[in-house]
Amino acid sequence: MKEIKVTQILAISGSLRTASSNTALLRSAIALAPEGVEITKKEGVGSSRHSIRE
Repeated sequence: MKEIKVTQILAISGSLRTASSNTALLRSAIALAPEGVEITKKEGVGSSRHSIRE
């Protein structure tokens, strides 16, 4: 059996909006990731004390 090398990707959307197109794109990438690719969406970046808010 051939061992599959797993590529791990950390996905971060810079938008704080719930309906952000960037965040939607990340969700789609996670859903469509091929075998051997793990995409993790980082949650709570907007709540970081280092975030810039408008």
